[in-house]
Amino acid sequence: MKILLTVLLFAMFFGHYLEAQDIKQNSSKGLNIDDPPVTKSDSVLMAQEYKRIHWEMMEKNQTGIAYGSTDNEKSTLFTQPEFTQHVVTSSFTKGADVIAVDLDKDGDMDIIGVNSFTSAEIGWWQNNGFNEFTKITIRDNLTKVRSVRAADVNDDQHIDLVAAVHGENKILYLENTDDETFLEYTVDTNFVGPHTIDIKDVNDDGNLDILCSGFDNNFHNSEIAWWENDGLSPIGWTKHLISDRFQQSPFVFGEDMDGDNDLDVIACGELNNEIYWWENDGDENFTEHMVDNLITGIHTVIAKDVDLDGDMDILAAACIGSQIAWYENNGSQEFIKHSLGYFPGALWLDATDLDNDGDRDLFGAAMGASHLAWWENPGNQQFIKHNFNSTFTQAFCVVPAMMDNDNDTDPKVLCMIHYITVTLYLTGLMETSLKLAA
Repeated sequence: MKILLTVLLFAMFFGHYLEAQDIKQNSSKGLNIDDPPVTKSDSVLMAQEYKRIHWEMMEKNQTGIAYGSTDNEKSTLFTQPEFTQHVVTSSFTKGADVIAVDLDKDGDMDIIGVNSFTSAEIGWWQNNGFNEFTKITIRDNLTKVRSVRAADVNDDQHIDLVAAVHGENKILYLENTDDETFLEYTVDTNFVGPHTIDIKDVNDDGNLDILCSGFDNNFHNSEIAWWENDGLSPIGWTKHLISDRFQQSPFVFGEDMDGDNDLDVIACGELNNEIYWWENDGDENFTEHMVDNLITGIHTVIAKDVDLDGDMDILAAACIGSQIAWYENNGSQEFIKHSLGYFPGALWLDATDLDNDGDRDLFGAAMGASHLAWWENPGNQQFIKHNFNSTFTQAFCVVPAMMDNDNDTDPKVLCMIHYITVTLYLTGLMETSLKLAA
Protein backbone atom coordinates (compact mmCIF):
# COMPACT_ATOMS: atom_id res chain seq x y z
CA MET A 1 0.00 0.00 0.00
CA LYS A 2 1.22 3.40 -0.88
CA ILE A 3 0.65 6.00 1.75
CA LEU A 4 0.21 9.57 0.75
CA LEU A 5 0.38 12.00 3.61
CA THR A 6 -1.35 15.31 3.20
CA VAL A 7 -0.72 17.92 5.80
CA LEU A 8 -2.91 20.92 6.03
CA LEU A 9 -1.28 23.87 7.82
CA PHE A 10 -4.24 26.08 8.44
CA ALA A 11 -3.48 29.49 9.91
CA MET A 12 -6.09 31.64 11.43
CA PHE A 13 -6.00 35.18 12.42
CA PHE A 14 -9.09 36.88 13.84
CA GLY A 15 -7.21 40.07 14.61
CA HIS A 16 -6.74 40.79 10.92
CA TYR A 17 -10.48 41.23 10.48
CA LEU A 18 -10.25 44.08 12.90
CA GLU A 19 -7.31 45.46 10.95
CA ALA A 20 -9.34 45.62 7.80
CA GLN A 21 -12.00 47.43 9.74
CA ASP A 22 -8.91 44.38 10.09
CA ILE A 23 -17.94 16.38 -12.84
CA LYS A 24 -16.75 13.87 -17.86
CA GLN A 25 -19.98 15.95 -17.42
CA ASN A 26 -22.19 16.01 -14.35
CA SER A 27 -20.90 12.95 -12.52
CA SER A 28 -17.80 12.71 -10.40
CA LYS A 29 -14.66 11.89 -12.31
CA GLY A 30 -13.65 8.26 -11.84
CA LEU A 31 -11.18 5.76 -13.21
CA ASN A 32 -11.14 4.74 -16.84
CA ILE A 33 -11.24 0.97 -17.32
CA ASP A 34 -7.75 1.18 -18.82
CA ASP A 35 -6.31 3.28 -16.01
CA PRO A 36 -4.11 1.68 -13.34
CA PRO A 37 -5.59 1.12 -9.87
CA VAL A 38 -5.72 4.02 -7.52
CA THR A 39 -3.98 3.37 -4.24
CA LYS A 40 -5.63 4.54 -1.08
CA SER A 41 -3.90 7.57 0.32
CA ASP A 42 -3.57 9.18 3.67
CA SER A 43 -3.07 12.82 4.38
CA VAL A 44 -2.61 15.08 7.34
CA LEU A 45 -4.13 18.44 8.08
CA MET A 46 -2.59 20.65 10.69
CA ALA A 47 -4.54 23.46 12.22
CA GLN A 48 -4.36 25.77 15.18
CA GLU A 49 -6.88 26.80 17.75
CA TYR A 50 -6.18 29.27 20.52
CA LYS A 51 -3.22 27.45 22.04
CA ARG A 52 -3.60 23.76 21.25
CA ILE A 53 -2.18 21.91 18.24
CA HIS A 54 -3.81 18.56 17.50
CA TRP A 55 -3.93 16.05 14.67
CA GLU A 56 -6.03 13.10 13.53
CA MET A 57 -5.22 10.14 11.35
CA MET A 58 -7.11 7.67 9.15
CA GLU A 59 -5.64 4.97 6.92
CA LYS A 60 -7.19 2.74 4.21
CA ASN A 61 -5.58 -0.49 3.04
CA GLN A 62 -7.70 -1.45 0.03
CA THR A 63 -6.82 -0.42 -3.50
CA GLY A 64 -9.55 0.97 -5.74
CA ILE A 65 -9.89 -0.84 -9.09
CA ALA A 66 -12.01 0.21 -12.07
CA TYR A 67 -14.15 -2.38 -13.82
CA GLY A 68 -16.57 -2.21 -16.80
CA SER A 69 -19.71 -3.85 -18.16
CA THR A 70 -20.58 -2.60 -21.65
CA ASP A 71 -19.13 -0.18 -24.16
CA ASN A 72 -21.64 2.45 -23.08
CA GLU A 73 -21.26 2.16 -19.37
CA LYS A 74 -18.44 1.78 -16.91
CA SER A 75 -18.82 0.94 -13.26
CA THR A 76 -16.08 2.78 -11.41
CA LEU A 77 -14.56 2.86 -7.98
CA PHE A 78 -13.23 6.25 -7.00
CA THR A 79 -11.81 7.75 -3.89
CA GLN A 80 -12.95 10.61 -1.75
CA PRO A 81 -11.03 12.00 1.20
CA GLU A 82 -12.32 12.01 4.74
CA PHE A 83 -10.66 14.15 7.37
CA THR A 84 -10.21 13.39 11.00
CA GLN A 85 -8.32 15.12 13.91
CA HIS A 86 -4.69 14.76 16.79
CA VAL A 87 -2.66 17.15 19.36
CA VAL A 88 0.76 18.60 18.51
CA THR A 89 1.13 21.38 21.08
CA SER A 90 -0.94 23.41 23.50
CA SER A 91 1.24 26.48 23.92
CA PHE A 92 1.08 28.58 20.75
CA THR A 93 -1.34 31.50 20.81
CA LYS A 94 -2.89 33.62 18.07
CA GLY A 95 -1.16 31.99 15.10
CA ALA A 96 -0.90 34.12 11.98
CA ASP A 97 0.94 31.98 9.44
CA VAL A 98 2.45 28.52 9.11
CA ILE A 99 4.46 26.53 6.57
CA ALA A 100 5.81 22.98 6.24
CA VAL A 101 9.46 22.54 5.32
CA ASP A 102 12.28 20.12 6.08
CA LEU A 103 14.23 22.73 7.97
CA ASP A 104 16.88 20.40 9.37
CA LYS A 105 17.25 18.31 6.18
CA ASP A 106 16.61 15.02 8.00
CA GLY A 107 14.09 13.71 5.47
CA ASP A 108 10.84 14.68 7.20
CA MET A 109 8.77 17.84 7.15
CA ASP A 110 8.90 20.26 10.03
CA ILE A 111 6.50 23.09 10.81
CA ILE A 112 7.29 26.79 11.05
CA GLY A 113 4.72 29.09 12.59
CA VAL A 114 4.45 32.74 13.54
CA ASN A 115 1.96 34.61 15.66
CA SER A 116 0.66 38.14 15.85
CA PHE A 117 0.94 38.91 19.52
CA THR A 118 2.51 42.15 20.60
CA SER A 119 5.17 39.80 21.94
CA ALA A 120 5.36 37.45 18.96
CA GLU A 121 7.65 34.62 17.96
CA ILE A 122 8.88 32.52 15.07
CA GLY A 123 8.54 28.89 16.16
CA TRP A 124 9.83 25.64 14.70
CA TRP A 125 8.12 22.33 15.43
CA GLN A 126 10.79 19.74 14.69
CA ASN A 127 9.48 16.42 13.35
CA ASN A 128 11.11 13.28 14.80
CA GLY A 129 10.08 11.26 11.73
CA PHE A 130 6.86 9.96 13.27
CA ASN A 131 4.92 13.25 13.09
CA GLU A 132 5.75 13.92 16.72
CA PHE A 133 6.90 17.47 17.12
CA THR A 134 9.19 19.32 19.49
CA LYS A 135 8.94 23.09 19.56
CA ILE A 136 12.05 25.23 19.20
CA THR A 137 11.81 29.01 19.40
CA ILE A 138 13.83 30.60 16.60
CA ARG A 139 13.07 34.20 17.50
CA ASP A 140 10.86 35.84 20.10
CA ASN A 141 9.99 39.27 21.50
CA LEU A 142 8.85 40.54 18.10
CA THR A 143 5.80 42.70 17.51
CA LYS A 144 3.09 41.05 15.40
CA VAL A 145 4.77 38.71 12.94
CA ARG A 146 2.39 38.35 10.04
CA SER A 147 4.04 36.03 7.52
CA VAL A 148 6.91 33.56 7.12
CA ARG A 149 8.38 31.78 4.08
CA ALA A 150 11.29 29.35 3.70
CA ALA A 151 13.88 28.75 0.98
CA ASP A 152 17.61 28.39 0.54
CA VAL A 153 18.09 32.10 0.04
CA ASN A 154 21.90 32.17 0.03
CA ASP A 155 22.38 28.90 -1.89
CA ASP A 156 24.35 27.13 0.85
CA GLN A 157 22.12 24.01 0.97
CA HIS A 158 20.41 25.12 4.18
CA ILE A 159 16.80 26.32 4.44
CA ASP A 160 16.56 29.95 5.52
CA LEU A 161 13.54 31.96 6.65
CA VAL A 162 12.13 35.36 5.73
CA ALA A 163 9.52 36.95 7.99
CA ALA A 164 7.29 40.02 7.83
CA VAL A 165 7.22 41.75 11.22
CA HIS A 166 4.13 43.85 10.72
CA GLY A 167 4.24 45.66 14.04
CA GLU A 168 7.80 46.86 13.49
CA ASN A 169 7.65 47.75 9.76
CA LYS A 170 10.47 45.28 9.33
CA ILE A 171 11.41 42.38 7.03
CA LEU A 172 13.81 39.86 8.56
CA TYR A 173 16.09 37.38 6.82
CA LEU A 174 17.13 34.52 9.11
CA GLU A 175 20.13 32.69 7.68
CA ASN A 176 20.26 29.03 8.68
CA THR A 177 23.74 27.89 9.63
CA ASP A 178 24.81 24.25 9.38
CA ASP A 179 23.47 23.44 12.85
CA GLU A 180 20.04 25.14 12.50
CA THR A 181 20.99 28.20 14.42
CA PHE A 182 19.99 31.40 12.71
CA LEU A 183 21.85 34.59 11.98
CA GLU A 184 19.45 37.52 11.80
CA TYR A 185 19.70 40.17 9.10
CA THR A 186 17.31 43.04 8.44
CA VAL A 187 16.21 43.38 4.82
CA ASP A 188 14.21 46.56 5.43
CA THR A 189 13.51 48.52 8.60
CA ASN A 190 11.04 51.01 7.12
CA PHE A 191 8.55 49.08 4.98
CA VAL A 192 5.18 50.12 6.36
CA GLY A 193 2.96 47.23 7.44
CA PRO A 194 4.77 44.25 5.86
CA HIS A 195 2.09 41.61 5.46
CA THR A 196 2.82 38.71 3.11
CA ILE A 197 6.17 37.43 1.94
CA ASP A 198 7.01 35.50 -1.22
CA ILE A 199 10.50 34.25 -2.11
CA LYS A 200 11.14 34.03 -5.86
CA ASP A 201 13.94 34.80 -8.33
CA VAL A 202 12.35 37.96 -9.71
CA ASN A 203 15.14 38.99 -12.09
CA ASP A 204 16.21 35.47 -13.14
CA ASP A 205 19.82 35.89 -12.04
CA GLY A 206 19.97 32.68 -10.03
CA ASN A 207 19.51 34.41 -6.67
CA LEU A 208 16.29 34.26 -4.68
CA ASP A 209 14.71 37.66 -4.10
CA ILE A 210 11.97 38.75 -1.72
CA LEU A 211 8.50 40.07 -2.53
CA CYS A 212 6.33 41.73 0.10
CA SER A 213 2.95 43.48 0.26
CA GLY A 214 2.29 46.40 2.59
CA PHE A 215 -0.78 46.76 4.79
CA ASP A 216 -0.92 50.25 6.27
CA ASN A 217 -3.37 50.44 9.16
CA ASN A 218 -3.42 54.23 8.85
CA PHE A 219 -5.01 54.00 5.39
CA HIS A 220 -2.08 55.51 3.55
CA ASN A 221 -1.19 53.99 0.21
CA SER A 222 0.91 50.88 0.74
CA GLU A 223 3.58 49.38 -1.43
CA ILE A 224 4.09 46.19 -3.42
CA ALA A 225 7.85 45.81 -3.68
CA TRP A 226 10.69 43.39 -4.26
CA TRP A 227 14.16 43.29 -2.78
CA GLU A 228 16.98 42.21 -5.06
CA ASN A 229 19.49 39.71 -3.70
CA ASP A 230 23.02 40.64 -4.82
CA GLY A 231 24.34 37.10 -4.27
CA LEU A 232 27.11 38.22 -1.93
CA SER A 233 27.86 37.11 1.61
CA PRO A 234 26.36 38.60 3.59
CA ILE A 235 23.56 39.35 1.14
CA GLY A 236 22.92 42.93 0.16
CA TRP A 237 19.31 43.84 -0.55
CA THR A 238 18.09 46.54 -2.96
CA LYS A 239 14.44 47.56 -2.84
CA HIS A 240 12.44 48.02 -6.08
CA LEU A 241 8.91 49.43 -6.04
CA ILE A 242 6.32 47.62 -8.19
CA SER A 243 3.22 49.60 -7.23
CA ASP A 244 1.71 51.80 -4.54
CA ARG A 245 -1.87 51.82 -5.89
CA PHE A 246 -3.38 49.96 -2.90
CA GLN A 247 -4.06 51.41 0.53
CA GLN A 248 -3.96 48.02 2.19
CA SER A 249 -2.49 45.06 0.34
CA PRO A 250 -2.68 41.78 2.27
CA PHE A 251 -1.17 39.48 -0.37
CA VAL A 252 1.45 39.22 -3.09
CA PHE A 253 2.40 36.19 -5.20
CA GLY A 254 5.06 35.78 -7.87
CA GLU A 255 4.41 33.58 -10.92
CA ASP A 256 4.88 33.57 -14.71
CA MET A 257 1.35 34.55 -15.69
CA ASP A 258 1.88 35.03 -19.45
CA GLY A 259 4.22 32.12 -20.19
CA ASP A 260 7.15 34.24 -21.36
CA ASN A 261 9.61 32.75 -18.86
CA ASP A 262 9.92 35.70 -16.53
CA LEU A 263 8.34 36.29 -13.15
CA ASP A 264 5.18 38.38 -13.03
CA VAL A 265 3.41 39.46 -9.88
CA ILE A 266 -0.19 39.31 -8.66
CA ALA A 267 -1.49 41.23 -5.66
CA CYS A 268 -4.71 42.60 -4.22
CA GLY A 269 -6.00 45.70 -2.48
CA GLU A 270 -8.40 45.03 0.37
CA LEU A 271 -9.88 48.51 0.57
CA ASN A 272 -9.74 49.01 -3.21
CA ASN A 273 -11.57 45.70 -3.80
CA GLU A 274 -9.11 45.05 -6.62
CA ILE A 275 -6.93 42.29 -8.05
CA TYR A 276 -4.11 43.24 -10.40
CA TRP A 277 -1.26 41.47 -12.09
CA TRP A 278 1.96 43.13 -13.12
CA GLU A 279 3.59 41.98 -16.35
CA ASN A 280 7.36 41.72 -16.26
CA ASP A 281 8.95 42.74 -19.57
CA GLY A 282 12.03 40.67 -18.77
CA ASP A 283 13.95 43.60 -17.36
CA GLU A 284 11.79 43.95 -14.25
CA ASN A 285 9.76 46.81 -15.67
CA PHE A 286 6.23 46.00 -14.59
CA THR A 287 3.02 46.91 -16.45
CA GLU A 288 -0.16 46.62 -14.43
CA HIS A 289 -3.30 44.83 -15.64
CA MET A 290 -6.61 44.75 -13.75
CA VAL A 291 -8.20 41.35 -13.10
CA ASP A 292 -11.18 42.44 -11.00
CA ASN A 293 -12.29 45.60 -9.20
CA LEU A 294 -15.54 44.27 -7.76
CA ILE A 295 -14.43 41.75 -5.14
CA THR A 296 -15.15 43.32 -1.76
CA GLY A 297 -12.43 43.09 0.83
CA ILE A 298 -10.15 40.83 -1.21
CA HIS A 299 -7.59 39.21 1.03
CA THR A 300 -5.70 36.40 -0.76
CA VAL A 301 -4.63 35.78 -4.35
CA ILE A 302 -2.72 32.68 -5.44
CA ALA A 303 -1.70 31.61 -8.95
CA LYS A 304 -2.31 27.96 -9.91
CA ASP A 305 -3.20 26.17 -13.15
CA VAL A 306 -6.64 25.12 -11.91
CA ASP A 307 -7.93 23.62 -15.19
CA LEU A 308 -4.57 22.13 -16.22
CA ASP A 309 -4.59 23.87 -19.59
CA GLY A 310 -1.03 25.08 -19.31
CA ASP A 311 -1.56 28.65 -18.13
CA MET A 312 -1.84 30.20 -14.72
CA ASP A 313 -5.24 30.97 -13.26
CA ILE A 314 -5.92 32.98 -10.11
CA LEU A 315 -7.61 31.84 -6.89
CA ALA A 316 -9.10 34.54 -4.69
CA ALA A 317 -10.66 34.83 -1.24
CA ALA A 318 -12.36 37.99 0.01
CA CYS A 319 -12.89 38.22 3.75
CA ILE A 320 -15.21 41.19 4.14
CA GLY A 321 -17.29 40.28 1.07
CA SER A 322 -17.34 36.57 2.02
CA GLN A 323 -16.58 35.70 -1.59
CA ILE A 324 -14.36 33.08 -3.18
CA ALA A 325 -13.69 32.76 -6.89
CA TRP A 326 -11.24 31.46 -9.44
CA TYR A 327 -10.26 33.43 -12.49
CA GLU A 328 -9.70 31.37 -15.63
CA ASN A 329 -6.85 32.50 -17.80
CA ASN A 330 -7.91 32.12 -21.45
CA GLY A 331 -4.29 31.92 -22.54
CA SER A 332 -4.12 35.59 -23.43
CA GLN A 333 -4.26 36.77 -19.83
CA GLU A 334 -7.91 37.67 -20.05
CA PHE A 335 -9.39 36.34 -16.84
CA ILE A 336 -12.91 34.87 -16.66
CA LYS A 337 -14.35 35.00 -13.15
CA HIS A 338 -16.00 31.85 -11.77
CA SER A 339 -17.67 32.54 -8.45
CA LEU A 340 -17.81 29.72 -5.92
CA GLY A 341 -20.49 31.34 -3.83
CA TYR A 342 -20.83 32.57 -0.30
CA PHE A 343 -18.04 31.60 2.11
CA PRO A 344 -18.37 33.63 5.32
CA GLY A 345 -15.23 35.52 6.16
CA ALA A 346 -13.25 33.92 3.32
CA LEU A 347 -9.53 34.22 3.91
CA TRP A 348 -7.89 31.54 1.78
CA LEU A 349 -8.37 29.52 -1.42
CA ASP A 350 -5.80 27.24 -3.03
CA ALA A 351 -5.72 24.13 -5.26
CA THR A 352 -4.31 20.61 -5.21
CA ASP A 353 -5.54 17.10 -6.09
CA LEU A 354 -7.09 16.00 -2.80
CA ASP A 355 -8.92 12.90 -4.07
CA ASN A 356 -6.13 11.56 -6.29
CA ASP A 357 -8.21 11.56 -9.49
CA GLY A 358 -5.83 13.60 -11.63
CA ASP A 359 -7.47 17.01 -11.45
CA ARG A 360 -7.12 19.91 -9.08
CA ASP A 361 -9.56 20.34 -6.24
CA LEU A 362 -9.85 23.49 -4.19
CA PHE A 363 -9.58 23.99 -0.45
CA GLY A 364 -10.29 27.06 1.60
CA ALA A 365 -10.42 28.68 4.98
CA ALA A 366 -12.81 31.23 6.39
CA MET A 367 -13.54 33.09 9.59
CA GLY A 368 -17.18 31.99 9.54
CA ALA A 369 -18.16 29.20 11.92
CA SER A 370 -17.25 25.68 10.73
CA HIS A 371 -16.11 26.94 7.35
CA LEU A 372 -13.11 24.82 6.66
CA ALA A 373 -13.98 23.30 3.29
CA TRP A 374 -12.80 21.70 0.06
CA TRP A 375 -14.34 21.74 -3.38
CA GLU A 376 -14.21 18.50 -5.37
CA ASN A 377 -13.35 18.92 -9.02
CA PRO A 378 -15.27 16.31 -11.06
CA GLY A 379 -13.00 17.01 -14.02
CA ASN A 380 -14.66 20.04 -15.62
CA GLN A 381 -14.21 22.60 -12.86
CA GLN A 382 -17.87 22.37 -11.76
CA PHE A 383 -16.78 22.28 -8.15
CA ILE A 384 -18.73 20.44 -5.44
CA LYS A 385 -18.31 21.78 -1.93
CA HIS A 386 -17.60 19.54 1.07
CA ASN A 387 -17.23 20.84 4.61
CA PHE A 388 -14.64 19.32 6.89
CA ASN A 389 -16.18 17.56 9.86
CA SER A 390 -14.37 19.67 12.39
CA THR A 391 -14.94 22.05 15.25
CA PHE A 392 -13.29 24.98 13.50
CA THR A 393 -14.93 28.30 14.07
CA GLN A 394 -12.38 30.50 12.35
CA ALA A 395 -9.49 29.80 10.02
CA PHE A 396 -6.91 31.64 7.98
CA CYS A 397 -4.59 29.90 5.50
CA VAL A 398 -4.06 26.56 3.79
CA VAL A 399 -0.64 25.62 2.39
CA PRO A 400 0.18 22.54 0.27
CA ALA A 401 3.25 20.52 1.26
CA MET A 402 4.53 16.92 1.39
CA MET A 403 4.99 15.42 4.82
CA ASP A 404 6.11 11.80 4.59
CA ASN A 405 8.74 11.64 1.83
CA ASP A 406 7.49 8.19 0.76
CA ASN A 407 8.01 8.79 -2.97
CA ASP A 408 4.31 8.73 -3.81
CA THR A 409 3.77 9.93 -7.35
CA ASP A 410 1.29 12.64 -6.41
CA PRO A 411 1.99 13.78 -2.85
CA LYS A 412 -0.26 16.40 -1.37
CA VAL A 413 -0.21 18.00 2.02
CA LEU A 414 -2.27 20.77 3.48
CA CYS A 415 -1.27 22.50 6.66
CA MET A 416 -3.46 24.87 8.63
CA ILE A 417 -3.37 27.15 11.61
CA HIS A 418 -6.64 28.01 13.33
CA TYR A 419 -7.06 30.99 15.63
CA ILE A 420 -8.23 28.82 18.49
CA THR A 421 -6.21 25.60 18.04
CA VAL A 422 -3.39 24.27 15.85
CA THR A 423 -4.39 20.85 14.51
CA LEU A 424 -2.94 18.12 12.32
CA TYR A 425 -5.46 16.21 10.18
CA LEU A 426 -4.91 12.93 8.37
CA THR A 427 -7.03 12.25 5.30
CA GLY A 428 -8.07 8.72 4.35
CA LEU A 429 -9.54 8.15 0.90
CA MET A 430 -13.09 6.79 1.09
CA GLU A 431 -14.40 4.31 -1.50
CA THR A 432 -17.52 5.16 -3.51
CA SER A 433 -18.95 3.44 -6.59
CA LEU A 434 -20.75 5.09 -9.48
CA LYS A 435 -21.59 4.59 -13.18
CA LEU A 436 -20.13 6.70 -15.95
CA ALA A 437 -21.26 7.04 -19.54
CA ALA A 438 -18.47 5.96 -21.87
